[in-house]
Amino acid sequence: MKKWRYIVLIILTMILSLAIASCGKKETVKKVLETPKNLKIDDSILSWEGVENADGYRITVNGEAFDEKKGRSCDLSSLTEDGVYELGVQAFDEDKIYEDSLIATVEYKIVKGALNPQLEYTLINYNGTIGYEVKGSIYLQGEVEIPDYYNSKPVISIAEQAFSIALNNDEIDLNSNCNTLTTGVKLPAYLKRIGKFAFANCVSIEKMVLPDGVEEVGMRAFGGMLALKEIVIPASLKEIPGKFCSMCKSLEKIDIPNGVEIISVQAFQGTENLTELLISEGVKIIRSKAFEGATSLTKVVIPKSVEEIGALVFANCSQLVEITMEGKPKKINGGIFDGTAWLENYPSPFVTVFGDVLYCYRDDETVETIEEKDFPEHIRYMLGGAFQDCRYVKSISIPNEIVIEATQSLFDGCTQLQYVKLPTSITKLEYGMFNDCIHLDTIVIPGIITMAIDSWLSVPVENVYYGGGEDGWKKLMEKCDLSSLYLEHATIHFYGEETDETLAAGEYWCFDENGEIKVWKKEEEPSEPVAA
Repeated sequence: MKKWRYIVLIILTMILSLAIASCGKKETVKKVLETPKNLKIDDSILSWEGVENADGYRITVNGEAFDEKKGRSCDLSSLTEDGVYELGVQAFDEDKIYEDSLIATVEYKIVKGALNPQLEYTLINYNGTIGYEVKGSIYLQGEVEIPDYYNSKPVISIAEQAFSIALNNDEIDLNSNCNTLTTGVKLPAYLKRIGKFAFANCVSIEKMVLPDGVEEVGMRAFGGMLALKEIVIPASLKEIPGKFCSMCKSLEKIDIPNGVEIISVQAFQGTENLTELLISEGVKIIRSKAFEGATSLTKVVIPKSVEEIGALVFANCSQLVEITMEGKPKKINGGIFDGTAWLENYPSPFVTVFGDVLYCYRDDETVETIEEKDFPEHIRYMLGGAFQDCRYVKSISIPNEIVIEATQSLFDGCTQLQYVKLPTSITKLEYGMFNDCIHLDTIVIPGIITMAIDSWLSVPVENVYYGGGEDGWKKLMEKCDLSSLYLEHATIHFYGEETDETLAAGEYWCFDENGEIKVWKKEEEPSEPVAA
């Protein structure tokens, strides 16, 4: 019994000794090296910032050991297979004073054509950015994915005609030369530019998403994409180019984001299935025919930011009935709403837009004379061509308070017009003002004309009443050879008040108290008798 007690005592003594020794030992905790920072890849060279107290760096590829380096870079040229690699960099201390760092990682893509062997790449410099431009083919079938990188550099540009065939590098024939094989294209994430005609006539693609960062798109880049239902436009694109999506007959919705400033000529012309259009605040210029022929569009809001709106912008949008004009552009061209239900249903013959601008006069076979008092008082401006094709009116007198800046085709096609009195605001006579006014007899121009373009008059007249003097008129007509032919048998009357004693002898005209033209003659002063 004593023997067992002795054995137990020895064991307890040993355990106690070990415990005391363990408690007396000083615990040491190693510091961990910092994780490498700012991993970069340039021309197949991986680099990073150095780590204090590190003796070297281990490089891994997809979790497997790849290399060890004393310096701060590693050559990756031995990686040749196409694919996406996860690269890792870990700092270490050879003396084991410090623990190894955590592993910093970066993604590395190698694409040399294996993803799509029919894509061609060209190294370019676009506004200081070095990257690749890609060109495809009309024979690429199905969904095409354009990689974000090629040879470790970003793909930043889509070449002109990349997926289409252009005729004479200017026009594309919708009846032939169509790309029917490509059904979708995923654009690269770092794209900056899309060349003209790049996807024109790709008639099987239904959706295009332009990534944020696209700065430039060439003319008709997406024109004639007959199956296209949706296109996403980034805010980075300042100008939507001419014929951008023209003849995209399946396009249903267009969202112009805040950031776009210009919508160019015929950008969305012929989008006959378009039912929803959002033009964000920030758009400043909408150029001619931008949405012409969008026959399914029923309403539109023109934001306050618009400063210029071109001719025929919404012409032939036959179902357009609701138009909201939030501001008043500084420059407004004619024909904007021609061929719309809104114009057809307008309740007054004097159609106004943007508050106080006379858009046009709707001809009425019962009205032959339009006097100054007939104009609504709120009208302060008039567009060129406002009376175009008014075939019943014989006499028009426009109030002086109305400003007309553009006179081209102002009365074009007024075949019954005999008399017209212009406002004093008119300072230029432009081409085609009186085309086909075959019965025109008298023109009253009470203001001072500073510019006359030949062919402003293309029919013979009997009388012209001009608000300036004879010398000024002759100088204007010196460059108007054709118009002068129609004035050969006309009487030109020059303005003068009867109370003006400075006038030379001759015939003049002025307005009487009723606003009617009064012609008067100033006789020569009798000469003083000569003393004998």
